[in-house]
Amino acid sequence: MICNILKFNKLSNLQKSFAYFSTQVAKKEFVNFQDEWENARSFDEIPQPSKISLIRAFLPGGKYYKLSLIDMHRSMNKEYGTMVKFPEVLGRRGMVCSYNVEDVEKLFRHEGQTPYRRTLETLHHYRKKYRPEVYEEYGGLFTEQGESWYKMRTIANPVLLQPKTIKQYIPQVDDVSKEFIKMIVQKLDANNECPENFSDYLNLWSLESIANISLDRRLGIVSGNYQDEMAERLIKSIRQFFVEVYEFEVNMSVWKYYETKAFKNLMNLYDELTNIILHYVEKAIEDIQKKTIRNDKEESILEKLLKINKNAAIVMTADALLAGVDTTSSATIGILYCLAKNQDKQNKLREELKSILRNENDELTPKNMQNMPYLRACIKEGFRLYPPTVGTVRKADQDLVLSGYKIPKGTEVVMPIALFQKDCYTRANEFIPERWLKEILDTNCPHAKEASPFSYLPFGFGSRVCIGKRLANLEMEVLITRLIRDYKIEWNYPELKFKVAIVNIPDGALKFKITKI
Repeated sequence: MICNILKFNKLSNLQKSFAYFSTQVAKKEFVNFQDEWENARSFDEIPQPSKISLIRAFLPGGKYYKLSLIDMHRSMNKEYGTMVKFPEVLGRRGMVCSYNVEDVEKLFRHEGQTPYRRTLETLHHYRKKYRPEVYEEYGGLFTEQGESWYKMRTIANPVLLQPKTIKQYIPQVDDVSKEFIKMIVQKLDANNECPENFSDYLNLWSLESIANISLDRRLGIVSGNYQDEMAERLIKSIRQFFVEVYEFEVNMSVWKYYETKAFKNLMNLYDELTNIILHYVEKAIEDIQKKTIRNDKEESILEKLLKINKNAAIVMTADALLAGVDTTSSATIGILYCLAKNQDKQNKLREELKSILRNENDELTPKNMQNMPYLRACIKEGFRLYPPTVGTVRKADQDLVLSGYKIPKGTEVVMPIALFQKDCYTRANEFIPERWLKEILDTNCPHAKEASPFSYLPFGFGSRVCIGKRLANLEMEVLITRLIRDYKIEWNYPELKFKVAIVNIPDGALKFKITKI
């Protein structure tokens, strides 16, 4: 009894000490912030272009006309410094843009439980106005904010962020990758070079992979042996989506004031995608209901989501198809380009892969895929040099001081992280996968730890980190493993340029030379 009382008193004293310490830290942080806020420059002092000059800059002949987003941000950084303010123009909300990696860390560190991220406004408009019967309860991670986003995220996290759930798809992803490589090899020309539209074929690979995972079925997209006419319609719609949505989400548009014919076409396209996804989810439900014998296999992602809520499954499937195609193929192009331009790194990667897969037909398994540190280093370095997107947007959850300016709560802040992925690293323009390894034998090799961890966020940060990051990494790891193990890939042309749509895409023919080893 006495011992228990003593233990309780010790615990009570410890709790009191911790509470006192926490209170003192909070008080100190508050005092520091008050001092910082009082000494900061006002929000109105942030440099900004006028509305007229900004509109003129994007018109033919303007300094930003047809300029990629990354080059536009470089130009603005040079002209305005570490912070610039964008005025509200043609229905696009005003915001500030920070070119300071320390601001990125501060903004992310002060996020609440439900961070705000600017999403596809046209898609949100469609889901709420045109198809509320499907999207009212669960609007989707792609479009929602606040509590409605959090509700969906609590459903998705246990399903999509569990390594065990993702690893079960290695055989399916491997089958798609091997089929893709076989198809591409058949399409090589007399010089063993890929067709100019190689990126289109990579999109097919990515779409087939993500559909196989999210819909529990092969659609025959890579082989061209379509499962049904819906598969062909899905390809067409996805391609159209990435072309049309750019005009309304990135370029200035009047759709919030007047629904043009082009905007109505986009709404029809969203409708087509919704109907196709409903078709495949219904077929998946029929297949699941026909199963009479359960085995020890882990339930699929779709099965788990359907157990929770049918509409949640529909929305997550739609988001996966829209978000997981061009981003993954764009990243893969950048990584393959880096390996093709750096034969020494490619050879080093091949040695690692052959030490694990000694024979061409050896299976990929969760166990042997754990031992590929150089592969993952190559993927990280490729991501750093050629990120699929320029950055992200967050809304300040509280008053903050960024780059010496007062940023009121509720202000949207653009963070072009792609700039930092080059500017913050030693020998930034070189492809050096070794910088990401835990142990670096070469003392002259720069290490990624030298840079701020907030300068490299390929999948975002915090509670709003990309929900599909494990799936995307799996797809890339498997395809690159199968391709580099058995084939030499080369680039014999001038430097490949990228242009920005919703994601970065190659600006020119992808004439990789692929030779069987």
